[in-house]
Amino acid sequence: RQALAIAVSTRTPITFFPTGRSLNKFPNLWKAIGASGIPIANHTVTHASLTRSLAAKGRAGVTAELGGWLTIAKAKGIPYVKYWRPPGGSWNNDVRKIAQSLGLSLSMWTNSFGDTGAVCKNRKPWSHTISSFRNATKEVPGNKVVVLGHVNPNTTSTVRLLAAVIANYQGRGFQFVTVPEMETGTPNSIDWVKAADAVNAPAVKAS
Repeated sequence: RQALAIAVSTRTPITFFPTGRSLNKFPNLWKAIGASGIPIANHTVTHASLTRSLAAKGRAGVTAELGGWLTIAKAKGIPYVKYWRPPGGSWNNDVRKIAQSLGLSLSMWTNSFGDTGAVCKNRKPWSHTISSFRNATKEVPGNKVVVLGHVNPNTTSTVRLLAAVIANYQGRGFQFVTVPEMETGTPNSIDWVKAADAVNAPAVKAS
């Protein structure tokens, strides 16, 4: 909700890659986000390493994670786009072929907040603030940048720095787009009024 609120206040297109567990836990919230036109894409059901799933269970293991996510989204009526991001960036050509058979296109990143790293350094508490900002805004070859951040309760640096990172890219003349728009060139239409409403949408349907 905090990341969404920042995206709304700055009118910055954003793409979410929730797990299937999150779709199950907060179906109404994700439905409201998707209904606003903000893309929601596949990040597996359980956040499992897909290369390990392939090694342990073969094609069925990968299909259970990526195909299972699609099943949940459809069952919950959550709009989604046909992209996937591998947990931990762990994928190979065999995993990719299975994803393609499910109609999914791979989405990776160029920059990251680095917000999943260790929170201690030399056995002392260590702030990610400076390094996270540098990682998220570093120069990369070419003119396309995809910035990865996490928004679970254990990774607070992304939300804390998100507005500053957005301002940094704006100051450098970047135009913000969603993952589908970057890949296809087709503009995403986000209803920012609906997106603002989604910030406060109930997580689950009222009983």
